[in-house]
Amino acid sequence: MNIVKWILLILVLSLIILVGHRLYNGQTGFISNAVRKVVYTDSWARKPGPTRNETLDFKLNTRNSLQVQLHDSPDYERWKDAAGTPYSMQFRKQFSYKKDAEIRVAYQLNGPTFQARIEAKNLKPNFAYQIKLLGDYRRDIPSFERLGYNGRWRLPIGGTNFIDEDYENTALAERQNIEAYILFDYFVTDKNGNAVRELYLDCSLHVLWRDDQLVNSVSEAMMDTFTIETSEAYEKQFETKKIKLYAEKEHQRYQNQPERKDFLPEGNYAVDLMITEESFHDSNQFGGFWATVGFMPMRFSINK
Repeated sequence: MNIVKWILLILVLSLIILVGHRLYNGQTGFISNAVRKVVYTDSWARKPGPTRNETLDFKLNTRNSLQVQLHDSPDYERWKDAAGTPYSMQFRKQFSYKKDAEIRVAYQLNGPTFQARIEAKNLKPNFAYQIKLLGDYRRDIPSFERLGYNGRWRLPIGGTNFIDEDYENTALAERQNIEAYILFDYFVTDKNGNAVRELYLDCSLHVLWRDDQLVNSVSEAMMDTFTIETSEAYEKQFETKKIKLYAEKEHQRYQNQPERKDFLPEGNYAVDLMITEESFHDSNQFGGFWATVGFMPMRFSINK
């Protein structure tokens, strides 16, 4: 085999390894936007935070809370509800996070973990939103790294499933371009786009799934059930239905500690609360791609 063929062979093998590394999630197998059926059992699950209350009791206002800065992300937004039902063309044209929606948050300045209350109004109806803490390398390196080492890293080279070594192997000058965050809870809005959620950070999550995406069912105890009701946001009206959602844990943070609940080391934190749409690995039309639609800077301290 001549030198040209050797070079071509090496290039092909390198491409196969690179693609495999980006498609393969070292925790859950091959999962891309084109693959929506996954095999899970209870060992993969984590039910976040306090027990959910379906009653909407709004308590926050301009005097006792802060407002999340909302913005539109047209290239990445999802235009289907959590059940997978698309919104009408009129709704897609008219809805704007920046113009229509409001999210307010009240959080504790000190405590054994991050604790807060979040109230959302006029968001997308029957819609699932991830709740995260996002570090800022330029503002606070220690809290940035605490979040990354207990949550997830996202490097600006494509792909999503990175490990600690990927961050550590990045040059110091380039680390400011990395995202370090922990996904720790979520909420689902009602037919009017409203929701209330008490937050208590006790887990590190990877992503959300609907029960109809699971090949092997996760038990009822590890899922949360939500009511989906029709509204004017849809082209066609439908009967009220129920969906069940399951939170997959960030497995690399539970190695040898399957029941772990402590994910924020002691210290001062200068971070952002981040609100992200859940896309459910939906690659079809209007499926979206985890659009981040809200930020709010915060400072708090963790004391055990």
